[in-house]
Amino acid sequence: MKSQKTLKNLFNQIFPSTQNKEKNPALIQSEFDQLLKSYPGNKIIFSIYCFFYPATTCKEQNTSDKFWFQKFQTQEKYTEYNVALDLLRILEDYLVNKDEKKAKDKFEEISYKLRDYKNVNFYLVITAKKAFDLLINLTSFFQQDKNYFEKAFGVEINFNDDLTDISTLENLFAGKIITKEEMSIHKYYNGMMKQQFELINQQNELINQQNEFKNQQNEFKNQQIAINKRQKEENDKLMNEINALKNKNKNIEEQLEQIHLRDTIKYSIKYIYRLFSSVHNVGEFESNVYEEMNQLKEILSNKNLSQYQYLIDFIKAVQYFDLNSLNNKAHPFIKDRNFDAIIKYVDNKKPYLYDVVKFLKKCPKLSDYINIEVNFFFSKEEKEKKINSLYDFNSIYKEMIKA
Repeated sequence: MKSQKTLKNLFNQIFPSTQNKEKNPALIQSEFDQLLKSYPGNKIIFSIYCFFYPATTCKEQNTSDKFWFQKFQTQEKYTEYNVALDLLRILEDYLVNKDEKKAKDKFEEISYKLRDYKNVNFYLVITAKKAFDLLINLTSFFQQDKNYFEKAFGVEINFNDDLTDISTLENLFAGKIITKEEMSIHKYYNGMMKQQFELINQQNELINQQNEFKNQQNEFKNQQIAINKRQKEENDKLMNEINALKNKNKNIEEQLEQIHLRDTIKYSIKYIYRLFSSVHNVGEFESNVYEEMNQLKEILSNKNLSQYQYLIDFIKAVQYFDLNSLNNKAHPFIKDRNFDAIIKYVDNKKPYLYDVVKFLKKCPKLSDYINIEVNFFFSKEEKEKKINSLYDFNSIYKEMIKA
């Protein structure tokens, strides 16, 4: 059974002069002696003193470094050691308040706490008629004081007698301070009380188990809350990373789209240039896209081609659109070009762009043409050879423009 304060702490509070000193029986006795001198004839202090210092006629005795009750210290039950702690608490309170009735009531509480420990409850019942002081009677039982038993009850005991055994108590007291019939009655009720105490102990043990289970549940609940919190934090962190990755991917996709657009615009214009220059020759064939755009504008200015004004507008928009940043990107092979991206990046508020995109989508094998331009960028002769072998722009022109 745990105590709120240790024996040492209680001695320090009641006897401040013993602080930082080893608490042996001799040291504490000198303090008790001073206390008894200060309160001559005080029964409360004297009865407490008797518990700590057995008479020479007692079986239990203090040693040089330990009190007699210290050997009964345990965490499992209320014993003589716990009685000593409670008596020191009572003494501490009594020295402050001088309330004798309160002190005696506390002595009775001690007897209730002991319950059936060493059958002390049975002993107190059968000796109640003759005992003049509860604490002295209780102390004499625990210490097995021969002199007390003889003077108080006219009963002779020896140190070999087991006073905790009901049969021993029956043999010592029946017919002397209590009749055999009364002894039988008390013995019977003591058995019932013992069963009741056992039941109470079982109930208390069950309550303790339930409380322990509740504590475990609360602990598990707190752990679960902590786990859920960590999971939420990890999930939030993961979602942030995913969103960051999505944004990064979005930026990469947009960047790739712009890279692809650079080639799409550049080589679409080249295709258109080849298409119209195959019929409308305005000078030497150009392979530079910027020169090609100028020639295209000149070709498309022909009144006979006025329906393609939107191509002129598109070329002008491209000329004002900075292609340098796109030109600095890589040039991957793309099977099917996204011509609709032109609307997204080039003067996208102009309605003519939709006609441009529609025109480009109608151009035969334009995506393949762009890939040839990219793949043979460093070999102009191979590029022209490849284009001439695959594309008859005169026929394409007749199919698209003169149709």
